[in-house]
Amino acid sequence: MPIHSLITKCLATTALCAAIFLNAAETIESMLTPPPEPLTPTRQEHLSARHTIEMLTRAHFNATTWKPALSSQWFAEYFDNLDPQRIYFLQSDIEQFRGFETTLWDPPHSRANVSFAFQVWDLYLKRLHDFALFCIAELDKPQDFSIPETILIDRKKEPRPETQAEQQGLWRKLVKNLILSEIMAEERRQAREQRGELTKADKRKPKRTEEETLQERKKHYARIYHSRVEYSRMEILEIFLNSLCNLFDPHTSFMPPMVKEDFDIHMSLSLQGIGATLSARDGYITIVDLIHGGPADRDGRLKKGDRITAVAQEGKDPVDVIDMPLNRAVSLIRGKKDTKVTLTILPEGSSDTMEITLVRDEIKLENDEAKADIQKIDIPSAKKPEETKQANVLIMRLPSFYSDFAAIQRGDKNYKSTTRDMRALLEKAQANGKKLDGVILDLRGNGGGSLEEAIRLTGLFFTEGPVVQVVSSSRIERRIDPDKDVVYKGPILVLVDRFSASATEILAAALQDYCRAIIVGTRTHGKGTVQNIIDLSRFSSNRSLKNNTDLGSLKLTIAKFYRINGGATQRKGVTPNIAIPALTDGIDDLGEESIPHALEWDEIKPMPFQYFLEVPTLLPKLQERSQKRMAESPEFQNLAKIIQFYHDIRSLKEIPLEINARRKYNEQLEQADKIFRDYRRSLKDKNADDDEDVPDGQKLPPVKDLTLEETLHILADYIELAQP
Repeated sequence: MPIHSLITKCLATTALCAAIFLNAAETIESMLTPPPEPLTPTRQEHLSARHTIEMLTRAHFNATTWKPALSSQWFAEYFDNLDPQRIYFLQSDIEQFRGFETTLWDPPHSRANVSFAFQVWDLYLKRLHDFALFCIAELDKPQDFSIPETILIDRKKEPRPETQAEQQGLWRKLVKNLILSEIMAEERRQAREQRGELTKADKRKPKRTEEETLQERKKHYARIYHSRVEYSRMEILEIFLNSLCNLFDPHTSFMPPMVKEDFDIHMSLSLQGIGATLSARDGYITIVDLIHGGPADRDGRLKKGDRITAVAQEGKDPVDVIDMPLNRAVSLIRGKKDTKVTLTILPEGSSDTMEITLVRDEIKLENDEAKADIQKIDIPSAKKPEETKQANVLIMRLPSFYSDFAAIQRGDKNYKSTTRDMRALLEKAQANGKKLDGVILDLRGNGGGSLEEAIRLTGLFFTEGPVVQVVSSSRIERRIDPDKDVVYKGPILVLVDRFSASATEILAAALQDYCRAIIVGTRTHGKGTVQNIIDLSRFSSNRSLKNNTDLGSLKLTIAKFYRINGGATQRKGVTPNIAIPALTDGIDDLGEESIPHALEWDEIKPMPFQYFLEVPTLLPKLQERSQKRMAESPEFQNLAKIIQFYHDIRSLKEIPLEINARRKYNEQLEQADKIFRDYRRSLKDKNADDDEDVPDGQKLPPVKDLTLEETLHILADYIELAQP
């Protein structure tokens, strides 16, 4: 998760300088031509809007009758989606459209006021044009970095500027911050050069004259405007309709035809690409997850929360993707196997950009498979505590819940699935009479996947019984473990974190409710909703559509998950039986509950089930031992200090624009960035030689996975206390 997840567009627009090159065929003047004639919606956009709203109000899990208040929220959300940092629109701009506020949908005639969206877009382009012209002119002025002023990191909750002078004051600071960011980046590069610590990225970055740098900055602002001029009608409609969809819940969205074709929102970018799941957040194309074994994951430099600000094909100029629709950015990033793409990113803990070049590849499913290894741990003897014996512990790592649906449909008996792979690993560990004393199921970072696999995998650890309840607007479906076979009967610890979500939470919740396993780590994400993809074209007759016009799709939330004890996993997730401190503790924007308009937690009638007695009997002693061990551990004491420092940096609300204060601020950011990167390396075995942040010829020292170490201690206690 980003160290500054709140550094949104106001910072992004000041940081994109390192990767913008000049293209003789595309001049600043040509990109700054005044806004074209306003676009008007066609029948296609009107029909897409109509069917989207009808499905939202009829089929969404929280379907509701249309009310003027919903129109007012939609009105405000659209302006905020166009201008999340409130730097482009004046308050008077909003007021001039106030007459549309409660009339964006006409229920009797089933018609959306799509024309409003295009009128606002036309004004938006004019404001962006003003912004680009002002910033380019400001770049020619001298800057005084001795003045003690600051710029807000996040303006989402700030009032919109009332006057043009107030607005231009904000724009002036953005320009100043851009220049200061470049100065700081060059100072750090020179310092590394003097110490002989230039990284691969440093050496690859070309040196430029002052005039070249000035032209690059100007072209950056011109591109921000020019990229919006190129938006299609459907791309404008996407922003407008998603402003409404997100009011129902954050996982419901309108997908234009190109999104449906180019982006698999659940699994990956593409079968051939960089292997990352992306999301559009506050004007950024943001890394949501990395596909295990994909090019980005193998490279090791990209991480969750990084924001992509520009994309360049091999041998071509970068394209600014700030505020670009997700589908368009994805189409730039994806590509054929063995081709190169260069991303300019705003990395964790930094206000300066860096470039990362990746070679696209085929994303292989086997890289996402379950893996396991046996580890021996010492256990005190029950009868003679001074003596120890070795126990065999299986550590199983599961990055996602996968299933080869195509192979299943073909009737292939050897289809790949999570449950089959996990069963095989468990059986192998116990083959030929080998004793397996304990299992750690590491589900950290597992964002979910196949519900069926989560249910079947849960069932490997008990004979039979319910696993999860799925509640839609019309029924309650109680899902039962279909297999009475038990593959492993011994102690189990399930390791989770704030990035464990959805299907992962179903498994963890069920094993916790049965008292079959002890959940260890941090509270999970809390994503407890179910989505379905609906083709909107099927609601229109052939006479309504010409030339097989595609109206797009709607990803619609249709159900919620509930534990067998009756509580939803939505928002609350799964709270561990034994908490282990982590860098994510106290970060309030990681979980589902922090996402605007997330569905609420509630509960339904519990299901009858029989729980195991061993865990409740041993748990108090295990908790006591773990807390005592961590309290006395110098490593965990140091971790507490690191967590506090990390959170202090994240809590900063302003960036200094005075040069000495900025140097001190950047030193803190660099420390926090190192903390996060070390934390990430502790979770994944990365080859330091592949990390371009590492000085050439050097290797990063190994970083301990303190959470896993403590989990092994807890399991050792469990095995010891369970001895007869």
